[in-house]
Amino acid sequence: MKKSLLLTLAGLVVLTVLAFGLPSQTKASGPASEHLKGYILLQVENNGEAWYIDPQDGYRYYLARPTDAFNIMRLLGLGATHADIEKIPSNLHNDSDLLFANMHIGEILLDVERNGEAWYIYPGDMWGYYLDRPGTAFQVMRNTGLGATDSTVMGITPNISISGVRYDGTGSAEPDEFVQLVNNGRMAQDVGQWTIEDGDGHEFEFPGGYTIQPGEFVRIFTNTGDLSFDSGTAIWNNDGDTCFLYGSTGSLVDMYAYSF
Repeated sequence: MKKSLLLTLAGLVVLTVLAFGLPSQTKASGPASEHLKGYILLQVENNGEAWYIDPQDGYRYYLARPTDAFNIMRLLGLGATHADIEKIPSNLHNDSDLLFANMHIGEILLDVERNGEAWYIYPGDMWGYYLDRPGTAFQVMRNTGLGATDSTVMGITPNISISGVRYDGTGSAEPDEFVQLVNNGRMAQDVGQWTIEDGDGHEFEFPGGYTIQPGEFVRIFTNTGDLSFDSGTAIWNNDGDTCFLYGSTGSLVDMYAYSF
C-alpha cells in the first residue's frame, strides 16, 4: 500500500473494480481497424518507432532493431509457392497479378521453394518488396511506413500487453502483488531486456532471451518467484497507479492505469 495517485489514460479517468484478483480497466485499445491492417506505422511524435500491424490478428508488433524487424516479419509470414511469389507485382516479376496481390495485401509471403525468401506486399500500392536481409527489410519498413500519432499507435493493442495488476496483496511486504502480461499474438515473442516500471520508477527487467509463447500469461511479482522486482515493500498503490511496459530499446509498448 502506497500513496494515493490520480491517473488518466488518453485524457480519460480509468475506473477499476477487482475481478478474479485483478483490477479490470477500460483500456483505450483493441485490434487495429481494417484500414490500418498490414501497414507499418511510424510513431512521428516520438522517435519514429516502427510497428507492424498484422493483417491477420490486428495487433501491433514492435520492430525495434533491423534484426528484430526482419525476424518478426518472417515469423508472421505465410508460406507460398514460387509460382505464387512470381505473381506479386515488383521490379523482378514480369507477369504480375493484382488480384493475387489484393488477396494478400499487407502480408509477408515466404517462398517455401526458394529458402523462404520473404516479400512484403505494401497496402499503399500493392507492390511487392523483397526482404532479403535485416538491413534491407528495415529500410523497406522505413520507406513504406505510415506516419502515426502516439494516440493512434497506443490505440492498437500490442501483441504483448499488460492484462492486469494485482495491487492489494497480503502481509506487510505483499509478496503476492503482481503484474500480468499476455501474448495476444500468433508468434513467440522474445522480451529479453524489456522492462516494466511503476509510477514511482521501480523497474523490472526481463532476462536475456526470455520468451512468451502465444496465448501465454506471465506474472511478475513484487518480491517472490523467478520473475520479481525483488522489492522488500509493496510497489503498486492501492488507490491508483500506472504500469509501463518498455521494449528492449526503451520505447513504450503498453501502459495500464487504474484508479478509484
